[in-house]
Order: sequence, then structure tokens, then C-alpha cells
Amino acid sequence: MPRGGHHLSFPRDPRGILFFALANDQRLRIIQFLKDKERYTYEIVNFLRLHPSVVSRHLSILYDVGIVIAKRKRDGYVWSIETNKVFDLLSYASKILQEKRKQENNFF
Repeated sequence: MPRGGHHLSFPRDPRGILFFALANDQRLRIIQFLKDKERYTYEIVNFLRLHPSVVSRHLSILYDVGIVIAKRKRDGYVWSIETNKVFDLLSYASKILQEKRKQENNFF
């Protein structure tokens, strides 16, 4: 068990797995980067400035929950967003956080 007694476990509920996939800044950056255009793996690597194996792991997590899809092309894989509903979900998350901040500001 990690120091401090905290134990992180992988969610069992499919919704928890989806939120786990979204709970990473680099994966959120990938989603935004793919918003308007499909991209080759090397473009994502260059954008994030991370090791290709790390980017591959992030893409795999997003793929497993159905956020991104990959097409094999002659010179590598091309990634794109599988469903734009992910942007609706992220938009709702932003609204929830804005409401929370507004409530906290009104409290003080």
C-alpha cells in the first residue's frame, strides 16, 4: 500500500472506467488535439512531447473506452475521436465546476 494509507483501485463500474480514462491531463489534451482533425501517432507524440510508449498507453486507454479509434495506414496509425459525445460530457463537467465555484464565491 502506498505511503499515507491511500489505496487507488481500478473502477469496476463501466462509468467509473470511462471517468478514469478522462481523469488524466495528457489524455484530455489528446482528446482536444483530435477534436477537429485526425492525427498520426507521431503527431500526437510531438504535440505532447512524451515518449512514444507513454502516448501509446494513453491512446490505448482512450481506445478501450470508445473515445478514440485508430485506422492503419501505410505510414502508421491515424487516430480520431470515435464519438463527439465526449465533448458534451466534458462541457457538462465544466458547467458543474463553474456552478460549484459560483456557489463558493457567493458563500464568502
